[in-house]
Amino acid sequence: MSKDNVDDKDSDLKGVLVQVAHDKEDLLNELCSIIKVLGMHVVGKSRTSVELLKNISMERPNLILTGMHFEDGNAVNSLLAVAEDEPLPAIIIAEKADLKDVEKAMVDHVMAYLVAPVDQHDLRSTCYLVMRRFRQFEELRNENDVLKEALLTRKKLERAKGIMMAKYEITEEDAYLQIRDSATQQRIKIADVADKIIKETTEEL
Repeated sequence: MSKDNVDDKDSDLKGVLVQVAHDKEDLLNELCSIIKVLGMHVVGKSRTSVELLKNISMERPNLILTGMHFEDGNAVNSLLAVAEDEPLPAIIIAEKADLKDVEKAMVDHVMAYLVAPVDQHDLRSTCYLVMRRFRQFEELRNENDVLKEALLTRKKLERAKGIMMAKYEITEEDAYLQIRDSATQQRIKIADVADKIIKETTEEL
């Protein structure tokens, strides 16, 4: 690996906020030490599932680094609970016996895993890849949200135009122009004008 690639990884990881969890205190402290060496910040240390969820709610991190099993539950269940609020990138530190369970979890939420024991080089590379992959996931999710909103606006606009065409006996183009001009004058979105037209028509029925 070239020095430039290592520098890129360190630069991307610098300042990343990490919640670290493991049921073994010595490994938990070791992971925290490596995180700090890599220029990231440990914002919470947990030894149970409940503590992990509590710490995440108090200080939402950019990355979760966790063991697989705790006395009070499974890490995957905690990650699923976190994802219900808002997805976060996560890395599981697993034992070889846990790999089948981890690979199933990776389908939806866990972005990567490492098999214990973990060294600094492996953790740096995995953190870097997970953060990049999660950024790509967020970009796609945002694009999908924009497309959904555009489709919804289009549906509302078509319905509002139909209402105006029938009510005022005007062309589709004139209906659109009136809706657009109304949105410009009121400094609101076309979808909001369409909503008003649809709502008013519904109330009249």
